Amino acid sequence: MVRNIIILLLILVCCTPSLVHSSIIYATQPNFTGTYDLTGIRENSFTSMSNGTDIELDSSGLFYVAQPNFVGTYDISGNRVSSFISMSNSADIEFGSDGLIYAAQPNFVGVYDTSANRLNSFISMSNSADIEFGSDGLIYAAQPNFVGVYDTSGNRLNSFISMSNSADIEFGSDGLIYAAQPNFVGVYDTSGNRLNSFISMSNSADIEFGSDGLIYAAQPNFVGAYDTSGNRLNSFISMSNSADIEFFAVPLPSSLLLMISGIVFIFNLKKKA
Repeated sequence: MVRNIIILLLILVCCTPSLVHSSIIYATQPNFTGTYDLTGIRENSFTSMSNGTDIELDSSGLFYVAQPNFVGTYDISGNRVSSFISMSNSADIEFGSDGLIYAAQPNFVGVYDTSANRLNSFISMSNSADIEFGSDGLIYAAQPNFVGVYDTSGNRLNSFISMSNSADIEFGSDGLIYAAQPNFVGVYDTSGNRLNSFISMSNSADIEFGSDGLIYAAQPNFVGAYDTSGNRLNSFISMSNSADIEFFAVPLPSSLLLMISGIVFIFNLKKKA
C-alpha cells in the first residue's frame, strides 16, 4: 500500500501544468479556431478566434491570432486578453529569437515588442504571405515572385525565384525548405534548388510538420497527412478550409490533476484506517 501511495505521489508531482503536455492541432477555420486530436476529432472550437490567418503560442502560454482588424491574444480557454490594432491585416506572425513579434503586413514586415509598439518596419519584405526564421538566423519571406532571404536588419541577401507564389514555407528536420506552391509542395535545398515536388499536396494554404514526423497540408476540402515521400496517409474533413494549422503542446486539463490528487488522498485515508 505504501508503495502504491509513493507511486501516485510521484505521478502527482510530475503531472503539473508546466510539465505534462499533450500535442493538439490548432486549425484556424473561417468561423472559429478548432482544436483537434491527432485522429481529427474536434475537441473544442473558439469563435473568438474566427477568421484567423495565423496562430502562434508565446512562452507564457498566450495564443496570438492574426485576425483581419487586429492581432488578438487569447488564453487557453479562448478568452481574449488583448488586441493589437497596430498589427492589423497580418498574413503571418512569427516570434524571433530576440523575443520580438514579426508581422507580415501588406506594405512591410513590422517588428513589434509584446506591447505592440512598432520598433521597425521592413518595406523590402512587403506582400509576404509567410515569414520563417531559418536555423541560420535569417528571415525567409514568401513574396509573390520569389522567396527572399533577409538579415534581421531587412537587407535582402538572396532570392529564390524557384519558390515563387508560395503560400507557406517550412523547414523540415532534414534542413530542406518545403514550399506550398499552387500546383505542388516543392522541396528545396537552401540554395533554392528543387529536389522534389508533391502534386498530392497542391493548393495547400499551409503546411506543418507534426510530432509524428508527417506533413500536414491544409488543402481546400481537408487537411491531409502525408509521409515525406508525398503519400497521403489520412485526410481530415473536419479541418477543411483551414488557413493555418499548428501543433502545440498544451497543459493537461486541471480536472485530471484534481482526479489524481483525489486518488492520492483516498489512498492516504485507507492507509490511516
